[in-house]
Amino acid sequence: MARRRPARPLAPPARLLIASVLCALPLLGSVQACGADDAGAPRIVASSVRVPFHYSTCNRVRRIPEDKFVVFENREAALAAGHEPCKLCQP
Repeated sequence: MARRRPARPLAPPARLLIASVLCALPLLGSVQACGADDAGAPRIVASSVRVPFHYSTCNRVRRIPEDKFVVFENREAALAAGHEPCKLCQP
């Protein structure tokens, strides 16, 4: 049986850098593309092609490609868009 090599550590996703820049833009209004809102609560994020939505602090957010990354204003907006809560972070 062939021995598997250990997985390489993931490089920090570029979307985190993009999100921190977008967070400073006043054009976004109440929906910010950053990890937390002004009160410190994590944002609700999802992929535009997959069903679950997550807290921005969830480990599974790393797997969402930059071009499919969607930020929601709140949990109800994600539910209205047809997404379901992540079973890991349970937003």
